[in-house]
This record gives sequence, C-alpha cells and structure tokens, in this order.
Amino acid sequence: MLKVIALIALLMFGTLAGLVLFPPPSSDFQHSPLADETLKPELKAELTGIPNAASLLWQTEKQQWLIGTLAPQTVMVNGSAQLAYLNPQLKRAELVPLPTSGDIADLTMIDQHLLAISADGRLLFFSQAGEQWKFIDKRKWLKGGLIHKTAGVIWDSQTKQLYSCEREGLKRCYRGNREGQQASSFDLVMADPNQQQSLQEYQLGSMAWHQGNWYILSPRFSSLLKVDPQSGQVLKISALAQPDTAQAIASNGKQLWLLSVTRQQPDRVKLSTIPLSTP
Repeated sequence: MLKVIALIALLMFGTLAGLVLFPPPSSDFQHSPLADETLKPELKAELTGIPNAASLLWQTEKQQWLIGTLAPQTVMVNGSAQLAYLNPQLKRAELVPLPTSGDIADLTMIDQHLLAISADGRLLFFSQAGEQWKFIDKRKWLKGGLIHKTAGVIWDSQTKQLYSCEREGLKRCYRGNREGQQASSFDLVMADPNQQQSLQEYQLGSMAWHQGNWYILSPRFSSLLKVDPQSGQVLKISALAQPDTAQAIASNGKQLWLLSVTRQQPDRVKLSTIPLSTP
C-alpha cells in the first residue's frame, strides 16, 4: 500500500515538474505592438482531422468552404498537401490528397479558376474536375527569386492584378497578371515613420479582399492588417483576441472569416467570423 501511495506521489510530482518546466501554450493572445484596436473573433465551427491546415477559401458558386494544407515534411514522412471540402453545416470535411502540388500556403480565385501559392513562391494552378479541383501545373512566381518565403496570394478582380507578399523582412509585396508574371514590387509602410521598424516584426500571411478592402493576416501577433493596395500604406492594425494559431483569412462577401489551429491539437481547426469595426 505504501508503495502505491509513493508511486502516486511520484507521478504527481513529475506532472507538476513537467508543467513548470514545459508549460502548455498560453490561452492569452500575443501582444500586437502596433494594434489600433482589439477584435474578438466569434467561433462558428470546430473540425478535427485536418492536419497542417494553412489556407481558407469561400467558393461562391458552390457556396462551400475549402481548406488547403501544407505537405508534411519529416524524417519519417514525406506526404502531400490536401484540399479539404467542408459540408454546408461545417461539421465534416472530405480530404483529397494532391501528390505533386507542393504546399498550399494560400488560395484565391481568378474568375472561375482556382490558384494557390506555395511557401517557395510557386503558383499552383487547378482545373475543375467534377465537384473537385485537380492540380495541373506549377509556375515560378518571381524570376529573380525571393529573399523570404511567401504565405499569401490574392486576386483583385477590379484591377485584374495578382498580389503576394514575402512573409518576413522588409514586407515586400508584388503585383502581377493572371498568368503569374510579375509587374511591380512595393513595400508596406506605416504612416508614422517611427513605427516602421516595429512593422518588420509582423509576419505577412494569408490575404483577403473584403468589401473593397485588402486585408493581410499576421500570424505571429494574431493581427489583421488593413492595407492600401496602391500605396502600400498600412491603414489599420487590429489585434485578434483568440488563443490559437491564426492561420488564414477569407471573405464570403458578408463577413471576414478566420481559420485558426488549436495549439494543443494541430489537426483541430476553428472557423470564426471577425467583427470588423467601422472605418
């Protein structure tokens, strides 16, 4: 009996020591140094079984959400990216592997065609195959190469331009045509030059057009950047008060949505709406 009590005490001590030495991820969202406001996303759905979720897209014609994933790359596993087709109730997802596509870091629609971008700056082209998308080709986005990896792409249907930004560094962004040919580059800037250095700390990830505005998600600080696409000026930064890894944004026309990944369970994703404030 004494041995059992001693064993239980030892296990409790070990658990306590583990929590002290290796604490679980904080439930608090990270401080966003340049945030003008704080918004609290409203949870709409949770799904499990979608590992490496990285991108989100609303398919207007099909009235369906689509999630793209990264390709797992480990010593033991060399897997493929997947597209997850969500049912209307946001309770189930059908995962379809894409063996030769590479990572799907972000998704966008060019008219009726699906386009994605990989972390190494390659554009991925898809064609319609029944109710699903079939990967057909990849093309290098920048002939001169990237200084930093990319994680976002968006098509502006009004100006007929493609936008992408490097994830780190000087916050360099690029414009191009629908074939993926680069036209020009520009850097994001703050209205206050004294804040420019702090802007470098923000990662640039998933992108979305929502009600005429260009938004960029910054995963590191769980923040939303509203940007003028012509000048590159950052108009507003909103901190997102949520505890998970902010992975992607997308608009369904009515609301701006956030895809986040639970830190303690990486194959569990959450879909939330972002209550944007008025300008």
